[in-house]
Amino acid sequence: MVSNSIIIYQEIKAVLIKVLGYHCVMCNNYDFRVLQFDHKKGSGRKEARSFKSGFNMAKYYYKNLDIAKDRLQLLCANCNWIKRSENKEHIYAKIRTTQHDIDVRFKHKIRADLFKIVGAKCILCNNDDIRVLIFRRKNGSFNQELNIFGSATVVNSYYRKNPDRARSNLYTICWNCSYIQEYKKRMEREKMKYHIYKSLTHLVNICREQELKESVSF
Repeated sequence: MVSNSIIIYQEIKAVLIKVLGYHCVMCNNYDFRVLQFDHKKGSGRKEARSFKSGFNMAKYYYKNLDIAKDRLQLLCANCNWIKRSENKEHIYAKIRTTQHDIDVRFKHKIRADLFKIVGAKCILCNNDDIRVLIFRRKNGSFNQELNIFGSATVVNSYYRKNPDRARSNLYTICWNCSYIQEYKKRMEREKMKYHIYKSLTHLVNICREQELKESVSF
């Protein structure tokens, strides 16, 4: 059974996507499964903490659409991570210490080594921009390993030291394809039908019509 909060959130998301223009402002992606609400000035983490949850923040912008249009923009998951990388929008962005720089270089080195073992392309779309690539388990949940090892860096370090297990257990995927994959799994897991998401289904059709109109206008 689908909880009311899930349905309400999807309806709120549909309205906000419509208000913000249906597509990623960087790459023009219309797939609602990968679209995210990005804070133009990069204050999303701070604001999310003040609202206690993403759901509460979405409700606030739903009730204040003018503020939403002023502060937010739509980005697909890939473009959102590219923006974060380019603008250094992460938790420790303002803590520029020598140790922090060493830690960042260490994490990048582990990722680079693991890409050589597992592959540096998304298995679904062949995207090779390492800023948007992540590692996922072929069987089971990557989150289970995070709970065991404590952090993604420790997990990646373990697999770098055990390349055979890495090849056996991991695959490389971009954020967009990962979100689409997770959406399909969630639909199956919850035994949902698309009619449950009437607002989003309607939104998809509108997005496709809008995309077609723009392609024809050129």
